[in-house]
Amino acid sequence: MSETSDRAAALAGAAVVYAKEWGGTRHYGDAEAEAAMRAGLADWCVREHWFAKAVPDAKLMHCCRCAATSPWPTKSWMDLARS
Repeated sequence: MSETSDRAAALAGAAVVYAKEWGGTRHYGDAEAEAAMRAGLADWCVREHWFAKAVPDAKLMHCCRCAATSPWPTKSWMDLARS
């Protein structure tokens, strides 16, 4: 097992990917400032194409329990068959 912030290295040959949601406190309560800060981070939202170099049946895990009725964005990690 290893931990890295290099997405390509992490996914190469991976059998399990454990994603962690990040939240900052700098703009807590200021939705506009929070949205501006996150605007450049959309590429870090887990997508199916990330798994192209992982093993074919690689699984996606996340630390948070979440119901399918939660207000997650469409095409989120919850929509992937891997989760």
